[in-house]
Amino acid sequence: MYFHELLYRTMRRYYGELHIKNKILVDHELRTMQKIEAIKLKMKKKSLKNERNQAAQVNPFMLQMYMNISFKAWRNQFSLNKEKREQEKDYLL
Repeated sequence: MYFHELLYRTMRRYYGELHIKNKILVDHELRTMQKIEAIKLKMKKKSLKNERNQAAQVNPFMLQMYMNISFKAWRNQFSLNKEKREQEKDYLL
């Protein structure tokens, strides 16, 4: 898309300067620039929508794996600190 805009501007610079005073050419150029901006805006919205869709996708396998890893880490930490907690209870009583 950007290639077409670059090509348009290059061709306009090379061939269009002699005829720039022609009102029809100026009107056509303005309409073309508006169309280019509309297309760029549409492409930008589409890419943002695709990014949001990709970010929203969830892999159930990965969620299950993270949950299992987290639970196992918590359980291991709980069992390692069990004696320490019991000593603290005895000390506080």
